[in-house]
Amino acid sequence: MPIPEIRLRAPTPGLLSLPWDKPLSDWMMPEVALRDIAVGPSRHLVKFVDTDDRLWALKDLPPRIAVREYEVLRRMEEVGLPAVRPAGLVVQPDFDTAILVTQYLEGSWQYRRLLMRLPPDQPTHRARLFDAMANLLVNGVVQHRHDQAVVVDSCPSRHFGM
Repeated sequence: MPIPEIRLRAPTPGLLSLPWDKPLSDWMMPEVALRDIAVGPSRHLVKFVDTDDRLWALKDLPPRIAVREYEVLRRMEEVGLPAVRPAGLVVQPDFDTAILVTQYLEGSWQYRRLLMRLPPDQPTHRARLFDAMANLLVNGVVQHRHDQAVVVDSCPSRHFGM
């Protein structure tokens, strides 16, 4: 039975003690200090763990996608773009899955939740919001890297909960 491959940027006692040998779907209270946070629907299972005086978001993904998402988040962090901070990745070969670990970003919203709050009969607001988000992304990349191209990802929905 292969053991999980745990790669944490800052291995803390609380994170190291989590039941990485079990699928994320099997993690339950009181064994794991889970917090119920309303974040809306997601394509993948996400659980929130309260340990080491921090709140962590753990997202269950296929290994290839998890590695890619982790790398994209690291790149975004390097160039100073606003996004959650990747804390680690745990590959679980027994379940053909991986768990992406990020620090929970207090006050953050999924773009989907934000867009759902806009009245459908006022498309101008939605268009202005998309323009503002694109402007922030482009200006962040240009400002930080000047003339170097930075590839983020052509499908932001995988990274921003859409």
